Amino acid sequence: MQEIKAISFDCYGTLVDWESGIKLAFRNLFLDQKISEDEDKLLELFAKHESDLESRLPIIPYFDVLDQVAQGVAKEIGADVSASKCKDFAESIEDWPLYDDVMPMLKKLNKKYIFCILSNVDRRCFSVTENKFEGMINIVSIAEDNGFYKPSPEAFMALLSKLAEQEIKKDELLHVAQSLFHDHEPASKLGIKSCWVDRRLDKEGWGAVPPPENSVEPTFRIKTLAELPNLLAT
Repeated sequence: MQEIKAISFDCYGTLVDWESGIKLAFRNLFLDQKISEDEDKLLELFAKHESDLESRLPIIPYFDVLDQVAQGVAKEIGADVSASKCKDFAESIEDWPLYDDVMPMLKKLNKKYIFCILSNVDRRCFSVTENKFEGMINIVSIAEDNGFYKPSPEAFMALLSKLAEQEIKKDELLHVAQSLFHDHEPASKLGIKSCWVDRRLDKEGWGAVPPPENSVEPTFRIKTLAELPNLLAT
């Protein structure tokens, strides 16, 4: 392949196990409620409300997106939750864990590539997560700074602009992500090489992300980030 000089990662869902974090946040949100929806249904409702808010209200801070998602899901399923519990739901992002394959991969590839984050979050949400990467992220491009939520192509253009400042071209970038909707569909339209980390392999449904609007074929597909170093070596 063309020499890769920079790797951009979606953060939540790709590096951060947000589905586990979201499920726990919903358990706490509805702890004293009797609801009939299972966790998979709640993930689908999360995807529905999150994508709707990001498309209608660009660009509100992601903390407020999470707060309003909690309110919207609760209202849709008929649960009565307090405003403070919805804020607790938003604050839970600080506790969402990294996948086990993330740090070994970053340490193996560190200094060989420029590492970038391209994420639909604000500085408040990302600040705690960023510390978990032990200083190995070189460029951070988040929605609060660039003014756009993925899947807007403008979010990717903002990252490409930052890379251009370091004389890195579009064809020297590989974007690594879990969401076909947020990441691979717009990356494909812009001619950016992408690698799909299929975190929901063998699971039904789309989980916490909407399905892509159109058929999309990422450049590469892997099951875990442990496969990424070998892929880059080919």
